[in-house]
Amino acid sequence: MRAIFLASLLLQLTFQTFTTWFALHGTERFGLRPEDVTIGMIAWAVGGVIGALPAGFIGVRIGRRNAPVPRERRGVLAALFLPCMALGGAIGDPLNGGFFDLVGGYQPLFLMMAGYTALAFVAVLFVPRGTGEADTGPGSACGVTQA
Repeated sequence: MRAIFLASLLLQLTFQTFTTWFALHGTERFGLRPEDVTIGMIAWAVGGVIGALPAGFIGVRIGRRNAPVPRERRGVLAALFLPCMALGGAIGDPLNGGFFDLVGGYQPLFLMMAGYTALAFVAVLFVPRGTGEADTGPGSACGVTQA
């Protein structure tokens, strides 16, 4: 589970770095007002939501696997996942600001994003094989029928 949460943290740090880079690039390179950059970020987020709709439709039509997480542990895992994402949001901007001050510009933030993404990929490699796969055997939650 540590690898999953580390990958989640790094994913959030990548997102925080992207938003910082996007805002600075828009204001400094193109001379846009901060509120115009914000509208661009909102449009980008809405595009992501719209893009997720076909993926959900395909998942429902073709099928998806259920995670082999027992019901009694789902709340705990969700409770651990959310603070991990919040931690990435909380430390992402100060890290980006410190890096920005250190290098004197926003251009290297794109490399920082690539670094976070590469580390997240490495963390995913440490997720044990079979994690998230549905167990459809006789003793699994999916295979047990209620009488």
